Amino acid sequence: MCFGRTCLLLLAVLLSPTALAALEARIDRDRVALGDSLELVVVATEGEDVADIDLAPLQQDFVIMGRSTRSSMSITNGRRESTTELIMQISPRRSGSLTVPILAVDGQRTRPLSLQVGPAPDSSAGDTDVFFEAVLDREETWVQGQVILTLRLHQAVNLEARSISELKLDTAYVHTLEQNSFQRQVNGRPFLITEIRYALFPEQSGELVIPAQTFSGRETRPRRSLFDNNSGRLISRSTEPVSIEVKSRPQSFPAGSTWLPARDLVISEQWSSDPEQLAVGESVTRTLSLNGYGLQGAQLPPMEPPSLPGLKIYPDQPDISDGQSSDGLIGRRSESAAFIATEPGNYTLPELRIPWWDTNADTLRWAILPARNIMVTGSAVTQPATEQSTSQAPTTAPGPSSSTVSPNLWLWQWVAVISSAGWLVTLFVLWRRPASQTVARSAPVSGGEKEKALFAELERACQNHDARAARQALGRWASTQPGFSTRSGLQGFAESHNEAALSAALSELDACLYRSETNTPWRGDALLASLKSVRNQPPASHNPQDGLSLYPE
Repeated sequence: MCFGRTCLLLLAVLLSPTALAALEARIDRDRVALGDSLELVVVATEGEDVADIDLAPLQQDFVIMGRSTRSSMSITNGRRESTTELIMQISPRRSGSLTVPILAVDGQRTRPLSLQVGPAPDSSAGDTDVFFEAVLDREETWVQGQVILTLRLHQAVNLEARSISELKLDTAYVHTLEQNSFQRQVNGRPFLITEIRYALFPEQSGELVIPAQTFSGRETRPRRSLFDNNSGRLISRSTEPVSIEVKSRPQSFPAGSTWLPARDLVISEQWSSDPEQLAVGESVTRTLSLNGYGLQGAQLPPMEPPSLPGLKIYPDQPDISDGQSSDGLIGRRSESAAFIATEPGNYTLPELRIPWWDTNADTLRWAILPARNIMVTGSAVTQPATEQSTSQAPTTAPGPSSSTVSPNLWLWQWVAVISSAGWLVTLFVLWRRPASQTVARSAPVSGGEKEKALFAELERACQNHDARAARQALGRWASTQPGFSTRSGLQGFAESHNEAALSAALSELDACLYRSETNTPWRGDALLASLKSVRNQPPASHNPQDGLSLYPE
């Protein structure tokens, strides 16, 4: 008992607002040169007085060049939230690997931050007021591999109307990255440094030449009188042309694979629920994520889902995007697919291996996602009745001879003849009925704006997992589809398409709505996935008499 009470007491302390509250520290860059300045921001969200932070640990490796505070307040859903920030301009005292130490106030602590400090630059910018240079992060790269170009403006005077020529390359794709400004001591002289970074992706091997880029601006001077327009001299500076050697794709890279020159390639997966506890007819969604560091999202290859008997897979559209870091672009590709099992058993999704070329180590590597087992319990989804009767019917049946025909058989043959004559009379009467007395019946019209709007409504209900709204929207949308009849209903619609997964999804929806013993929350993933597979598709087996009825509906 004492041990249990102690654990509960520790848990209460850890989960208390005071324990959860924490200071947050961040820096604007994690790589600088000796003499550079960088911005350190400490954020307090629980009313801590950032002015009382002990800065002595910080001053051991950094010079505090300036500090200021900023406060803000917001009200969300009646809850008041206040934020106070301590903003400091700091400069490292030495080169090497430094750490922004833990800073504490009112019992709260920040996390340490790592910083790489290079040697002090030795540039001719110390001998002039304005200097403009172009720097590449490497001397050689691979075709379609990333190279970072940095245009760096040094200024020791105030400038206005600043502009830089547009970077255009015929044989490389150019992606503009972030722009940073900071202070730097160059040969003992203070400068304001402005950096503009570009990610370049050469499209052919050979020498890539980056032509000279031009900066222009006007120096600002203090006013001497009220009639002084304060216009100084025009300043124009150009960089030196720079070039880089672009190597072609290595022959050792696997043939037929997408060429991926990157700093790193990471593949991961997420599941909407435990795939090892799946029942027949239930759905589970698998999301594969591929992140390429030093690649564009458009360069990443598709991750094709496997094909396994007894397991239906409905892939969604991929999500492709680009992010940024201090090392350039991060390409992202995300693919989701719904898995619906129609038979119980143990399914193994094969291992996924994607080759890529490590541009730092100049070697072949593989991004690997291990194989995954899916356990499915329950009974196999039964086939529609029409399929069962067809599959169970014998292929050939010996016909009785005339000598063995019983009197009962002759009786049923006469009944069949009379019934056929009755049908012919009925059809003749319907044909002779005036056109005004007949009801025109036409197949539902698929497609069009109405169908798109109704399916969009149905899709939203499934994505929101709203069973009642999905059931109502499903009835409206189904009326626009070929193979749907109000007499056979939605299950008949599923049977006409031979879609067992749709039948199972419809049964699950009805069980959620009309059976009180079902307590499991309904999810619309399986229903939506199966509906997409039959949308605007003709039925697999269509009876021409389905559109003819002697009874009003």
